[in-house]
Amino acid sequence: MRPRILCFAGLDPSGGAGLQADIESISNCGGHALPIASCLTTQNSIEVVSITALNTDVLKQQVDTLLQDMDISACKIGVIPNRATADTIADIVRDFSSIPVVFDPVLRPTQGHAFSDTATLQAIQQRLLAAVNVITPNHMELAQLANCDDSFQAQVSAVTALGPEHILVTGGDQDSQQVHNVLYRNTTVLRDFVWPRLAAVYHGSGCTLSSALTCFLALGDDIETACQRAQDYTYASLKHAQALGRGQLIPQRNKLQHTC
Repeated sequence: MRPRILCFAGLDPSGGAGLQADIESISNCGGHALPIASCLTTQNSIEVVSITALNTDVLKQQVDTLLQDMDISACKIGVIPNRATADTIADIVRDFSSIPVVFDPVLRPTQGHAFSDTATLQAIQQRLLAAVNVITPNHMELAQLANCDDSFQAQVSAVTALGPEHILVTGGDQDSQQVHNVLYRNTTVLRDFVWPRLAAVYHGSGCTLSSALTCFLALGDDIETACQRAQDYTYASLKHAQALGRGQLIPQRNKLQHTC
């Protein structure tokens, strides 16, 4: 039976990121997505124009209704539009201690409107991080979560102290010739995954990676294996990305179109 994976994310009308990325990635990696919209976004492949948070009572009712019917195998959290949503999701996932909970801290897009303000970031730091197992920040997001400009290792230590056991720091936002995605358990490096840097800029790469990672953990992989398989899948999706708009390329997540 396919694992059932609860997903909190925004609705992206371009289809590149957010819930569509979660659904496609999880389905193609062997799971079944249970999508909960945390917000509606106005965006395209070029920029994010605006974000509209959805009613948290409705969000909680959706989750409660699902849990009455289905056993959840894992949970993936994406963009959080405000403090109320952060608090509500934290209250929900603190009861998920027996399953993987993965958080992709989407704090700011490459171009356009920021996703999280100061109050939202504080709620993430103070409440949500204590309830998740794995987070997948890039370097900029790690610094924001750590709330310091100290060394990279100090930032890892600061975020680890907030709760998550594993941190996969992605290197796509760096200028290096190769991309280094570094997996930590607490403050110890488990593995440095090294990838050739692709030339393009992509819309939804982080969503693809974190959703695939959640799915492979739900299927029973250990953290290193799940990270490797999720990166294999994401890299193939990016290599086959298409210019469906005038901005960033859209990953092609259908496994029938490429070998992972």
